[in-house]
Amino acid sequence: MKRKPVSELTMDELGKQKNLLNGIIIGAGLLLLFLTGVILYQIILEQQYYMSLLLISCVLSIIPGFIGLQEIDKEMKNRITEDK
Repeated sequence: MKRKPVSELTMDELGKQKNLLNGIIIGAGLLLLFLTGVILYQIILEQQYYMSLLLISCVLSIIPGFIGLQEIDKEMKNRITEDK
């Protein structure tokens, strides 16, 4: 299924997308927080230093969610200022 550009969505659809993306980011953040603890345990106590690469990739994996949320916020603000 092809995703519509943000500029073609209605305000209701933008609100739903924003709420969905917020939920995904919060859930992924909590999961990454738990995984960070496990990875740090592996690094410190088990002397498995290669796990630090996994830690970096986990943090980087959440960045596209923030970029999408920023696009939605920007589009919503543009539409609100156009209506005034």
